[in-house]
Amino acid sequence: CFLLSAGPVTAGEIMYAVNSGLDALYTIDLDTGETTVIGPRGMGTSADAPVSLAGRANGALFADNDLPTVADGIFIIDPPSGLASFLDSDGGVVGSSPGPAQALAFSSTGILYTLSGNPPGAGGGQLAIVHQMTGEKTLVGGDSIPELQGFDFNPADGFLYGISGSSSGDATLLKISTSGSLVSSTPLSQNIGALPGALAFTSTGRLVGTTLTGELFDIDPASGQVGNVRSVAGGAAFSPQGLARALSAEETALGYVWRPFAEGTGGGGAGPFCCTWFDYWDQ
Repeated sequence: CFLLSAGPVTAGEIMYAVNSGLDALYTIDLDTGETTVIGPRGMGTSADAPVSLAGRANGALFADNDLPTVADGIFIIDPPSGLASFLDSDGGVVGSSPGPAQALAFSSTGILYTLSGNPPGAGGGQLAIVHQMTGEKTLVGGDSIPELQGFDFNPADGFLYGISGSSSGDATLLKISTSGSLVSSTPLSQNIGALPGALAFTSTGRLVGTTLTGELFDIDPASGQVGNVRSVAGGAAFSPQGLARALSAEETALGYVWRPFAEGTGGGGAGPFCCTWFDYWDQ
C-alpha cells in the first residue's frame, strides 16, 4: 500500500496544467484528478509543446516548450482563455550559454528561475534568472544540475526543488539553493512507473508530482516519501508536464489577476495578445 506523506488533499485545490501533445490550458482538481479544459493555446502542437509551467502570485503564467528547434522558447499564457504567445525564442542551440530554458519556477518574491542548459535528452545545466519582459536569461551559476522534468520554489524554506528521473520510473528529488548550489539529492521512496512530468507546491504547502502516464502523487520534500497516488481524469491526453497554482476566488475578488498591456503598447512579441506584460500586484 502507499504511505501518505502529508494530510489528504484539500477538496477544491486547483492547479493549472499543460502538457505537450495537447493544445490546451486546463485545470486539475488535486482531490479528484478531474480535468477541465480552459481553452486552446492556439499555437499548434508542433510549435507549442510545453514541458514546464510557472505562475506568478498575481496569476501570470509562463511556460517553456524546450523543443530542439527554432520554435523553442518561453511563452506566456492568458489564464482566462488559454491563449499563448511567445515571449522569446531560445533557438534550441545545444550547449549554448546560457542556453535554452529548461523548467521554470517563480520565487515568492517574483523572480523567475530556470535551469538554463541543453534541451531534454541532452543533459542538465545551471541555474539562471529569466527577464520577464524579454525572456533573456542571466546565469546564476553554481553546480551543474541534472536534467529536470519538474521544478518549483518552496516558500516555506526558500529553496528550489526539482525532480529528475527516467522512463523506468526511478526518480530523484533535488533541493537547489537560489545561488545555484545543489543542496541535496534524495531518491524517491518508490518507483513511480514512468518518466516524471511536473512538480509543484500547492497553496497549502504540499509537494505534488505527476507522471507522463497521468498519475498524481504526493512527495515529502524532506524524505522523498511518495504517497497518495491517484490518476488524472480525462484519459491519456492529460499527462501534466507543467503545474501552476490557480488563483483562489478570494484572490480573484481582490484583483490579483492577469492583465496585459493594451494592444501595441510595450512588451513586444507577436501573438494573439501582442505586446504583453503583467503587473506585479494588480490591485
